[in-house]
Amino acid sequence: MKELKRLRKASGATQWEISHATGIDRSRISLIEAGHVRASTEEEEAIRRALDKAMRARLSSIQTALGSGATPLSV
Repeated sequence: MKELKRLRKASGATQWEISHATGIDRSRISLIEAGHVRASTEEEEAIRRALDKAMRARLSSIQTALGSGATPLSV
């Protein structure tokens, strides 16, 4: 998951938040991001779900900040 760090930062999530959402130790998230270890299939899926949830929350907060007259964003 080479793109994990970029995607995590784009979602606004921290390693701690991804760790909490997935049950994967924060230090392991760091090792996966750095390319020192490979995530298992189960870990990849859990991380993808957590990133999706974080990105949806970020988009929702952006829409709220833009106000009620904003054009809806789709995911």
